[in-house]
Order: sequence, then structure tokens, then C-alpha cells
Amino acid sequence: GRRKPRSPVLRHKLTHPITCDLVHAGRRRRPCRLVARGRFCHAVGPMQLDEYQKMFEAEERHFWFRASRTIVERWLLRAMAEAGLDQRASLVDVGAGTGGMLSRVSGQAQCLGIEYSPAGVALSRSRGLRVVRGGLPQLPLATASFDLALSMDVFEHVQDDAAAIAEVRRI
Repeated sequence: GRRKPRSPVLRHKLTHPITCDLVHAGRRRRPCRLVARGRFCHAVGPMQLDEYQKMFEAEERHFWFRASRTIVERWLLRAMAEAGLDQRASLVDVGAGTGGMLSRVSGQAQCLGIEYSPAGVALSRSRGLRVVRGGLPQLPLATASFDLALSMDVFEHVQDDAAAIAEVRRI
């Protein structure tokens, strides 16, 4: 058989999204030194293609995705009512992933998704959603171009989270 490459491979754990493992072929697993010190590991970066595909396949049936979407949709409807917004309001989902959340709220507002990964953009578009490629901290959108912004499980994956939040506020 073929030997596995000896170079280290960073793997992102689905169950703990801001941790990573440094895995060496033929060696024991050990936690990333940055995560072990309580710091963010920037090497984790965007999700891998196979993780997007797994998420896309699980989103409609897995309780976590279904429950979190229900909670966010209820919160969104309440926030829109309090702000006097209706279905003509514009909403951007920054870090749309495979479009699961965006598809859930697309009937509540005029929606656009922004996604860094080409795989995420393609999977979102396969749902019939309007999604463009872009990433934080510089979004390809004009200032004050949206009434609402939604971003779930994104800020822990960017190097400068304060700049990323400021950019979302800008649009």
C-alpha cells in the first residue's frame, strides 16, 4: 500500500469549531499549542470542501441546524417587527456557508449571501439563493446597503474579529 504523507495536516473538528488538531502520520495526536493556551488558531481558516458537503447534507434533518434556524428566524421576525420592517427589507447573511440559514429566512426579506468559499457559494446557489463570493474584513458591498445583517459561526474564524464586526456594521 501507499504510505501516508508525513507532513502535518490541520483538521477542523465539527463538534468544536474553534479548535484544531495537529495530526502526524504514525505519531500520537496532540492539541494545537495555540488552542491549548486558550488562543485562536488562524491556521484553521476556512472549512474544507468535504465539511461543506457534510453540512449541506445534514442541514435539513439534523436537530442542531433545524433548532438554531428556528430560534434565529423567530428572533429575526421579532426584530423586524420592532423596527417596522417588512418583506421589502434587505438582509445580508455574511458567511452564508451552504445557504441553510439563508434559505430559511429568504421569505422574510430580500436576501443576499456572502460566502468566502467557492464550495459554499456553489452549494448555496444550488438551493436557488443569491450568493456572491466575498470575505471579511472587506466585503464587496456599499456602505449602508442593507437593513439587516446576519452572521452565524463566522467571527471566530477571522483573524481580526473587531474589524470584521465593524465591516458588517458598515454595510
